[in-house]
Amino acid sequence: MAKTRLQVKKSEPEYSGPSFTTIITTAGIIGLIVALIAFFRYTLVMDIFGPTARTIIGVVIGLVLFGIGIYVYDRHPRWSLVSFGGAIFIEYLSFGMGVHKYGIINPYLGFIALLVFTIIGVLFSLKYNSLMLAHYSIIGGFLIPWVVNIQYDIFLLGFYFILVLGVLFISALRNWSSLRLVSYLFLIPYQLSQFNAFGIRTSTGLEPVLSLIAAIAFFLVYNMSSIKFSLDKKINISVADIFTLNLNSLVFASILYSLIRHIMTTQQIALILLIPSGLFLLEGYFLKTNKKANSLTTTINSILAAGIILLNIAIAMLVGYDNHNYFIIMYGVEWVLFTLLHENTENQFYNAFSKIFLVFVALWVLVNLNVSYMRLTSEATFVIVVFAVLIGVAYSLARNYIEPKLNAGLTSVGLFAFLYTLSSYLERFIAKDNIVSIILSLTWLVYSLSLYIYAERMQRRDDSYGSLKILGLIFVIITLIKIALFDLFILTDVYRILGFAIFGILLLLGGYILKK
Repeated sequence: MAKTRLQVKKSEPEYSGPSFTTIITTAGIIGLIVALIAFFRYTLVMDIFGPTARTIIGVVIGLVLFGIGIYVYDRHPRWSLVSFGGAIFIEYLSFGMGVHKYGIINPYLGFIALLVFTIIGVLFSLKYNSLMLAHYSIIGGFLIPWVVNIQYDIFLLGFYFILVLGVLFISALRNWSSLRLVSYLFLIPYQLSQFNAFGIRTSTGLEPVLSLIAAIAFFLVYNMSSIKFSLDKKINISVADIFTLNLNSLVFASILYSLIRHIMTTQQIALILLIPSGLFLLEGYFLKTNKKANSLTTTINSILAAGIILLNIAIAMLVGYDNHNYFIIMYGVEWVLFTLLHENTENQFYNAFSKIFLVFVALWVLVNLNVSYMRLTSEATFVIVVFAVLIGVAYSLARNYIEPKLNAGLTSVGLFAFLYTLSSYLERFIAKDNIVSIILSLTWLVYSLSLYIYAERMQRRDDSYGSLKILGLIFVIITLIKIALFDLFILTDVYRILGFAIFGILLLLGGYILKK
């Protein structure tokens, strides 16, 4: 039997980065758009063409560019794909001028025309398997109501919801997770500008009840689509979906609070937020204990992180903190999440965001080193507890050989700083600051000498402990400077003598142990 050769139509592959052709073509498209804008201004000032002629010229230029892209696609696919995107933008610009500037196009007619261009762009992106063109088209779709200035609230809500469902379907069909993220970013302005809160009278935007329903619906469909795609395909969640999942949780919490804060207390809103948080945590736990899905560690960690973020916000609102201190838990969760993701995948993108959130954690620690000035003891206690947990997390990561040098250093520096924060906490209860300062110096000295001795002994077996030994030496020097220049001179006669004696004995003991 003769073998039949199947003819498979090749589609244009996605490109990992912009080529020289793409860059040059994009620059040319931008130049053409700038020229078109200048043309509109010039003909308006010189009164050369009427509004209708100007609009038609812009539409024709876009169509011509679109047609040329189709004609030369087989020979210059990259050039054509960029041209398609530029043509779509030019059509948006032309119809926008016709509606806003000249008032010669009915908004709903302009809406239909631009929707047709968006659909064509999406179809071409599917035909040529072009994520870049899909981005152009979807972004254009989200901008249509703003371009043609349509204000009918129910119509807008229906349009955006259908558009979102279409985007989620296409992104799942082609495995374009970044399309979900981009569409969500462009959905946020609509939610923030058109959703109206309960208890406030306004003439524009959605009714409060519809706003609440829409916020919940958008929250659910984006989270479900990101998670479901990963589970259906049995692949770990993508970087874009991680951002979508966590950003969606933050935005939903903010929108929910703004919608109902006038009719409910902050504590009541916090209790409501505990519901989606609990669902995330239960889902993450279920997947973690499910043998068929527990290999999807990135997906499970992302779901748990989204639940923890909502839980943190809910608890912050529940206990009544009106400052941003509580967001340190969110920073800490994201730091650990991206650290683990980087460890599992060795993706430098994860590593970069791990370090970004670590910087946020470090800045929070620096701002809150001294808790004696804080108005509430509960707030100061919160800082102490979180600081201790962060040190424990860094120690645990180091023990599990996850960036061991960095996390060992963070643990050592963190403990040294924590002793200072703990002493400032004691000042809230001990009237004599001098006593607290001396206690700090003694604990610093004991800790610094212990760290140095431990690192020095471990270095005999492993040279990697050399940096830890240097840290211990730096801490010893800092402590000695504090004792010599400050502590010993704030004591009175007898106590000063005892202080110098204890100071000398501790140093002698330290020197003896080091010698040994």
